[in-house]
Amino acid sequence: DIQTAPDGTQRFFLNNKPYFQAGVLDQGYWPESLYTAPTDEALTADISRMKKLGFNMLRKHAKIEPERFYYHCDQLGMLVWQDMVNGGSAYKHWFVTYLATLMNWNHISFSDDEKHAGLLSRLHPEGKDEFRREITETIAFLYNHPSIVVWVPFNEGWGQFDALAVCEQIRTLDSSRLVDHASGWFDQKGGDILSLHYYFLKLKFKPESKRAAALTEFGGYSLSIPGHSCCKKVYGYKKFNSTGTLTYGYIDLIRQTILPAVKKGIGATVYTQLSDIEEETNGIYTYDREICKIDPDTLRKWNRALKEAGECKTYADHTTDH
Repeated sequence: DIQTAPDGTQRFFLNNKPYFQAGVLDQGYWPESLYTAPTDEALTADISRMKKLGFNMLRKHAKIEPERFYYHCDQLGMLVWQDMVNGGSAYKHWFVTYLATLMNWNHISFSDDEKHAGLLSRLHPEGKDEFRREITETIAFLYNHPSIVVWVPFNEGWGQFDALAVCEQIRTLDSSRLVDHASGWFDQKGGDILSLHYYFLKLKFKPESKRAAALTEFGGYSLSIPGHSCCKKVYGYKKFNSTGTLTYGYIDLIRQTILPAVKKGIGATVYTQLSDIEEETNGIYTYDREICKIDPDTLRKWNRALKEAGECKTYADHTTDH
């Protein structure tokens, strides 16, 4: 749940103690089988890899996995933020990606009501009805998995509509879990989480009196390794040419921006992302899972620092690089 922490901010609690959630975005792609894991062992391996690096949460992004995935998260002790599958017509990227980033940075509000349905690619009543049905089916399917702690109906405005009403639908179906009603931007001031994405510009936020703040996407640093990449095209939010420079870039990002934000009130973080996804070469691991592109000891160290700060513990001075 969400409670007031010793530092006076609203934070995530587990068993009545502040519990910082250090997570990664997990899209669940595989080079040999795309959306279906090649083996059951492959599912457990991804979860175990992240636990060994100090992560304690996966944001399952825009995809619902076979139930074995959630069973393994239950067994291995990995929290899950579960996205609903977004829909709608073709997205207007100039709006939901570029302009939305500027609007969010400048704290410009935007209503997801019917008059803006075209900008958010949700013009058809049949599509809205289908989305509501799929929410009901998704929660019924996954309800009994204790690893799931947050439902995420909308991401970055993709097909978003009536997020406050959708949030209440989810609460009616499942009052035991938290709701991130609008991940990234187009916040309608509902749900349990002030949900922020940070890739460009300066990270700005003000802690709220009721909702917990979470950095639900950040990073996305890219490194393409020959022989371990699927495509010649390289996509990422900042590009590096070696594992060493990528590691130092990650250190600088955490030390200069993310850790100060956690001390200010951010209660969960989601790094983009677990593994490379085709041309998205911004994974911690390569697409084939053979190479960890950021130094593992560095990841463990800074995840520990984030947890100490986010749980209001006395934290060490993490100033050395490794």
